[in-house]
Amino acid sequence: MLTPWRLDILPKRRRIWVRLFGVPLHIWCFEGFKKIIWRFGKLLNLDPETSEQSRFDVARAHIEVSYWEMVDEVIEVKVDEEIFIIRMIEERFGSLDVGIHKVAGSIIG
Repeated sequence: MLTPWRLDILPKRRRIWVRLFGVPLHIWCFEGFKKIIWRFGKLLNLDPETSEQSRFDVARAHIEVSYWEMVDEVIEVKVDEEIFIIRMIEERFGSLDVGIHKVAGSIIG
């Protein structure tokens, strides 16, 4: 739905890139990352090195969150009977994407 822009329209969510450390290789896929990230936000996509599995020391994911605090979390993930500790950190460089784009006098959010 398109809404004409007004000064009182504020973003309700933002899109960020996060880095994930310690992700076990046997869940290194889009669905695996989706299950890790669901409690924080929505997984939008993975960067090429992550999705093509060309490096495994760190994963990068583009996610959408509905809060404004910086993401810096330690997550316990249980796979089969083993617990893995994953660190998820928001990238703090680059532009801020709040999911609002101006289109011919209206905004899409």
